[in-house]
Amino acid sequence: MLGGLEVQVHDGRCEFNGRLAGSVLTLDRALRNTMTFAHISLQDAIRMATINPARVLGLEKRKGTLSAGADADITVFTPSGEVVRTIVGGIVR
Repeated sequence: MLGGLEVQVHDGRCEFNGRLAGSVLTLDRALRNTMTFAHISLQDAIRMATINPARVLGLEKRKGTLSAGADADITVFTPSGEVVRTIVGGIVR
């Protein structure tokens, strides 16, 4: 379901009545795409997806950083950008 629409996913495309209806791109895949297409490091791609948006939204004291007082939401990646583990609110998932 996407909103109130029942969509179908075919070959990596989210469709409704044969038309593009949304994306099935995951954030880890977006990180890997950014690394590949922009020729940047995993560290730079993660920064682009975490602290920069948090700053824009005024959430940098709680989100997008590993620091005292911040939410304990952490994703552990392999060097190539594959997700190994997630920690949400300090709880390993």
